[in-house]
Amino acid sequence: MKLKNLAAMLLCSTTLPAFSGNIELAGGTNLVIGTTMAATNGAALYAGRYDPGNTLTITNGGTVAATTGFIGQNSDNNTIRITGTNSSLRLKESLTVGNGKGNTLAVENAGWVSIGSTNGIAGTIAIGNTNSTAKLALENGGTASAALLYVGTQTNESGSVALSGTGTELNISSNAYLGTLGSNNTITVSSGASMVVSNRLEVGSATGSNNVLNIDSGGKVVVVNEAEVLNPGDNAININNGGQLTYTGDADLDGAAAEG
Repeated sequence: MKLKNLAAMLLCSTTLPAFSGNIELAGGTNLVIGTTMAATNGAALYAGRYDPGNTLTITNGGTVAATTGFIGQNSDNNTIRITGTNSSLRLKESLTVGNGKGNTLAVENAGWVSIGSTNGIAGTIAIGNTNSTAKLALENGGTASAALLYVGTQTNESGSVALSGTGTELNISSNAYLGTLGSNNTITVSSGASMVVSNRLEVGSATGSNNVLNIDSGGKVVVVNEAEVLNPGDNAININNGGQLTYTGDADLDGAAAEG
Protein backbone atom coordinates (compact mmCIF):
# COMPACT_ATOMS: atom_id res chain seq x y z
CA MET A 1 0.00 0.00 0.00
CA LYS A 2 1.66 3.23 -1.16
CA LEU A 3 0.17 6.49 0.10
CA LYS A 4 1.53 9.47 -1.82
CA ASN A 5 0.75 13.18 -1.86
CA LEU A 6 -1.93 12.76 0.80
CA ALA A 7 -1.89 16.25 2.24
CA ALA A 8 -5.12 15.97 4.23
CA MET A 9 -5.36 13.86 7.36
CA LEU A 10 -7.01 10.46 7.00
CA LEU A 11 -8.60 9.03 10.14
CA CYS A 12 -9.41 5.33 9.83
CA SER A 13 -12.06 4.36 12.36
CA THR A 14 -12.70 0.72 11.38
CA THR A 15 -10.29 -2.22 11.33
CA LEU A 16 -8.54 -2.56 7.98
CA PRO A 17 -7.98 -6.09 6.61
CA ALA A 18 -4.40 -7.38 6.75
CA PHE A 19 -2.72 -7.25 3.36
CA SER A 20 0.41 -8.61 1.73
CA GLY A 21 2.72 -5.76 0.82
CA ASN A 22 4.58 -2.78 2.22
CA ILE A 23 3.05 0.26 3.90
CA GLU A 24 4.78 3.27 2.35
CA LEU A 25 4.23 6.99 3.00
CA ALA A 26 5.58 9.23 0.25
CA GLY A 27 5.20 12.69 -1.26
CA GLY A 28 4.56 14.57 1.98
CA THR A 29 1.74 12.32 3.20
CA ASN A 30 0.15 13.01 6.60
CA LEU A 31 -1.71 9.88 7.75
CA VAL A 32 -3.58 9.45 11.05
CA ILE A 33 -4.49 5.91 12.09
CA GLY A 34 -7.04 5.21 14.82
CA THR A 35 -7.55 1.53 14.03
CA THR A 36 -5.51 -1.55 13.07
CA MET A 37 -3.39 -1.56 9.92
CA ALA A 38 -1.32 -4.73 9.45
CA ALA A 39 1.06 -5.74 6.69
CA THR A 40 1.87 -9.45 6.42
CA ASN A 41 4.31 -11.82 4.72
CA GLY A 42 7.53 -10.07 5.64
CA ALA A 43 6.34 -6.62 4.60
CA ALA A 44 7.90 -3.35 5.72
CA LEU A 45 6.66 0.02 6.94
CA TYR A 46 8.31 3.05 5.30
CA ALA A 47 7.72 6.58 6.54
CA GLY A 48 9.61 8.34 3.76
CA ARG A 49 11.53 6.38 1.15
CA TYR A 50 13.25 8.82 -1.21
CA ASP A 51 10.42 11.35 -0.59
CA PRO A 52 10.74 13.79 2.39
CA GLY A 53 8.28 15.24 4.87
CA ASN A 54 5.95 12.35 5.69
CA THR A 55 4.10 11.85 8.99
CA LEU A 56 2.31 8.82 10.41
CA THR A 57 0.32 9.37 13.62
CA ILE A 58 -1.08 6.38 15.50
CA THR A 59 -3.70 7.46 18.04
CA ASN A 60 -6.99 6.53 19.77
CA GLY A 61 -5.78 2.99 20.49
CA GLY A 62 -4.78 2.37 16.89
CA THR A 63 -2.13 -0.17 15.88
CA VAL A 64 0.22 -0.47 12.92
CA ALA A 65 2.01 -3.80 12.49
CA ALA A 66 4.67 -5.02 10.05
CA THR A 67 7.90 -7.02 9.99
CA THR A 68 10.40 -4.17 9.71
CA GLY A 69 10.12 -0.38 9.88
CA PHE A 70 12.08 2.53 8.43
CA ILE A 71 11.66 6.22 9.28
CA GLY A 72 13.58 7.95 6.52
CA GLN A 73 15.34 5.94 3.85
CA ASN A 74 17.36 8.33 1.72
CA SER A 75 14.76 10.85 2.88
CA ASP A 76 14.59 13.78 5.34
CA ASN A 77 12.14 15.11 7.94
CA ASN A 78 9.89 12.10 8.43
CA THR A 79 8.04 11.28 11.66
CA ILE A 80 6.11 8.44 13.24
CA ARG A 81 4.17 9.56 16.32
CA ILE A 82 2.38 7.16 18.68
CA THR A 83 0.17 8.88 21.22
CA GLY A 84 -2.54 7.82 23.65
CA THR A 85 -3.31 4.76 25.73
CA ASN A 86 -2.99 1.46 23.80
CA SER A 87 -1.85 3.19 20.62
CA SER A 88 1.00 1.04 19.32
CA LEU A 89 3.56 0.22 16.67
CA ARG A 90 4.45 -3.48 16.50
CA LEU A 91 7.34 -4.73 14.39
CA LYS A 92 8.56 -8.32 14.32
CA GLU A 93 12.24 -7.69 13.54
CA SER A 94 13.66 -4.17 13.46
CA LEU A 95 13.14 -0.42 13.33
CA THR A 96 15.65 1.97 11.77
CA VAL A 97 15.38 5.74 12.22
CA GLY A 98 17.83 7.59 10.00
CA ASN A 99 19.49 7.47 6.58
CA GLY A 100 18.39 11.07 6.16
CA LYS A 101 18.22 14.30 8.14
CA GLY A 102 15.70 15.08 10.86
CA ASN A 103 13.86 11.76 11.14
CA THR A 104 11.99 11.07 14.41
CA LEU A 105 10.08 8.42 16.32
CA ALA A 106 7.96 10.01 19.08
CA VAL A 107 6.08 7.91 21.64
CA GLU A 108 3.97 9.72 24.23
CA ASN A 109 0.96 9.68 26.54
CA ALA A 110 1.01 5.91 27.23
CA GLY A 111 1.55 4.93 23.61
CA TRP A 112 3.99 2.08 23.05
CA VAL A 113 6.37 0.43 20.60
CA SER A 114 7.35 -3.23 20.57
CA ILE A 115 10.16 -4.58 18.37
CA GLY A 116 10.62 -8.37 18.25
CA SER A 117 8.38 -11.40 18.10
CA THR A 118 7.27 -14.26 20.26
CA ASN A 119 9.07 -16.85 18.10
CA GLY A 120 12.53 -15.91 19.32
CA ILE A 121 13.47 -13.10 16.92
CA ALA A 122 15.56 -10.52 18.76
CA GLY A 123 14.14 -7.15 17.80
CA THR A 124 16.49 -4.22 17.08
CA ILE A 125 16.09 -0.45 17.30
CA ALA A 126 18.72 1.57 15.40
CA ILE A 127 18.73 5.37 15.82
CA GLY A 128 21.07 7.21 13.44
CA ASN A 129 22.30 5.55 10.27
CA THR A 130 24.65 6.65 7.48
CA ASN A 131 24.71 10.45 6.90
CA SER A 132 21.74 11.05 9.16
CA THR A 133 20.35 12.87 12.18
CA ALA A 134 17.73 10.85 13.98
CA LYS A 135 15.81 10.93 17.25
CA LEU A 136 13.80 8.63 19.49
CA ALA A 137 11.67 10.62 21.95
CA LEU A 138 9.67 8.93 24.73
CA GLU A 139 7.68 11.11 27.11
CA ASN A 140 4.68 11.24 29.43
CA GLY A 141 4.37 7.49 29.90
CA GLY A 142 5.44 6.40 26.42
CA THR A 143 7.27 3.08 26.33
CA ALA A 144 9.41 1.10 23.89
CA SER A 145 10.95 -2.36 24.04
CA ALA A 146 13.43 -4.36 21.98
CA ALA A 147 16.30 -6.80 22.51
CA LEU A 148 19.01 -4.53 21.09
CA LEU A 149 19.49 -0.76 20.88
CA TYR A 150 22.03 0.98 18.65
CA VAL A 151 22.39 4.77 18.76
CA GLY A 152 24.77 5.99 16.06
CA THR A 153 25.49 2.94 13.93
CA GLN A 154 27.77 4.45 11.27
CA THR A 155 30.06 7.42 10.72
CA ASN A 156 28.78 10.87 9.66
CA GLU A 157 25.63 10.61 11.70
CA SER A 158 24.07 11.82 14.93
CA GLY A 159 21.51 9.82 16.88
CA SER A 160 19.72 10.89 20.05
CA VAL A 161 17.37 9.19 22.49
CA ALA A 162 15.42 11.35 24.96
CA LEU A 163 13.28 9.91 27.76
CA SER A 164 11.27 12.14 30.10
CA GLY A 165 8.32 11.88 32.48
CA THR A 166 7.12 9.46 35.12
CA GLY A 167 6.10 6.10 33.65
CA THR A 168 8.23 6.59 30.55
CA GLU A 169 10.45 3.56 29.98
CA LEU A 170 12.83 2.12 27.40
CA ASN A 171 13.32 -1.59 28.02
CA ILE A 172 16.21 -3.36 26.29
CA SER A 173 16.26 -7.09 26.99
CA SER A 174 19.84 -7.64 25.83
CA ASN A 175 22.46 -4.98 24.94
CA ALA A 176 22.47 -1.21 24.34
CA TYR A 177 25.23 0.51 22.34
CA LEU A 178 25.65 4.29 22.31
CA GLY A 179 28.02 5.45 19.55
CA THR A 180 28.85 2.18 17.82
CA LEU A 181 31.09 3.81 15.21
CA GLY A 182 30.24 7.49 15.06
CA SER A 183 30.41 10.56 17.29
CA ASN A 184 28.03 13.08 18.88
CA ASN A 185 25.37 10.58 19.91
CA THR A 186 23.36 10.97 23.13
CA ILE A 187 20.92 9.23 25.42
CA THR A 188 19.20 11.47 27.98
CA VAL A 189 17.03 10.03 30.76
CA SER A 190 15.31 12.66 32.91
CA SER A 191 12.27 13.75 34.93
CA GLY A 192 11.44 10.37 36.40
CA ALA A 193 11.86 8.33 33.21
CA SER A 194 13.77 5.05 33.23
CA MET A 195 15.89 2.90 30.95
CA VAL A 196 16.48 -0.79 31.71
CA VAL A 197 19.23 -2.79 29.97
CA SER A 198 19.10 -6.47 30.87
CA ASN A 199 22.64 -7.36 29.86
CA ARG A 200 25.30 -4.89 28.68
CA LEU A 201 25.45 -1.11 28.24
CA GLU A 202 28.32 0.21 26.13
CA VAL A 203 29.01 3.93 25.71
CA GLY A 204 31.37 5.03 22.92
CA SER A 205 33.79 3.08 20.77
CA ALA A 206 37.53 2.93 20.20
CA THR A 207 37.26 5.53 17.41
CA GLY A 208 34.16 7.61 18.23
CA SER A 209 33.98 10.68 20.47
CA ASN A 210 31.45 12.81 22.34
CA ASN A 211 29.03 9.95 22.89
CA VAL A 212 27.27 10.77 26.16
CA LEU A 213 24.69 9.18 28.45
CA ASN A 214 22.98 11.89 30.53
CA ILE A 215 20.97 10.87 33.60
CA ASP A 216 19.28 13.90 35.10
CA SER A 217 16.42 15.16 37.31
CA GLY A 218 15.36 11.86 38.81
CA GLY A 219 15.96 9.80 35.71
CA LYS A 220 17.09 6.22 36.29
CA VAL A 221 19.21 3.78 34.28
CA VAL A 222 19.36 0.15 35.43
CA VAL A 223 21.93 -2.21 33.90
CA VAL A 224 21.35 -5.77 35.03
CA ASN A 225 24.83 -6.95 34.04
CA GLU A 226 27.78 -4.92 32.68
CA ALA A 227 28.32 -1.21 31.98
CA GLU A 228 31.37 0.12 30.13
CA VAL A 229 32.59 3.44 28.73
CA LEU A 230 35.06 2.97 25.88
CA ASN A 231 37.65 5.63 25.14
CA PRO A 232 36.60 7.47 28.33
CA GLY A 233 38.55 10.61 27.53
CA ASP A 234 36.09 11.30 24.73
CA ASN A 235 32.90 9.53 25.85
CA ALA A 236 31.08 9.86 29.15
CA ILE A 237 28.20 9.22 31.53
CA ASN A 238 26.91 12.36 33.28
CA ILE A 239 24.72 12.01 36.38
CA ASN A 240 23.05 15.15 37.76
CA ASN A 241 20.20 16.38 39.97
CA GLY A 242 19.21 13.09 41.53
CA GLY A 243 19.76 10.89 38.50
CA GLN A 244 20.65 7.26 39.22
CA LEU A 245 22.79 4.63 37.52
CA THR A 246 22.68 1.12 38.99
CA TYR A 247 24.29 -2.10 37.78
CA THR A 248 24.65 -5.56 39.25
CA GLY A 249 27.63 -6.85 37.25
CA ASP A 250 30.99 -5.39 36.32
CA ALA A 251 31.49 -1.72 35.46
CA ASP A 252 34.43 -0.31 33.54
CA LEU A 253 33.77 3.42 33.64
CA ASP A 254 37.37 4.53 34.17
CA GLY A 255 36.34 7.85 35.66
CA ALA A 256 33.93 8.61 32.82
CA ALA A 257 30.87 8.70 35.09
CA ALA A 258 30.62 12.16 36.59
CA GLU A 259 28.09 13.22 39.19
CA GLY A 260 27.10 16.84 39.56
